[in-house]
Amino acid sequence: MARWKETKGVRRDPAMTKRRKRPVTWSLAKYKCKVGEDTIRKAKELGMSPRALISSNASRRDEPWKAAVADWIDSLYEKRFGKKP
Repeated sequence: MARWKETKGVRRDPAMTKRRKRPVTWSLAKYKCKVGEDTIRKAKELGMSPRALISSNASRRDEPWKAAVADWIDSLYEKRFGKKP
């Protein structure tokens, strides 16, 4: 038997009160990282997930030594496939 919370006279299942996370999509990664379709295509070919792309775009102010996401993907693509983007 599930334990129910009673809030203001309404019974709620604890499993239903948890907030659901939105799935990270490529369009969200494109928006957050400010990259184009070509960079997204290369990231997909490299086998990256949208979450990895977003996490690599850490705070630019805190880590100024990091390359821009588009440049980083281009260099990985060139190393893997040996062709210029």
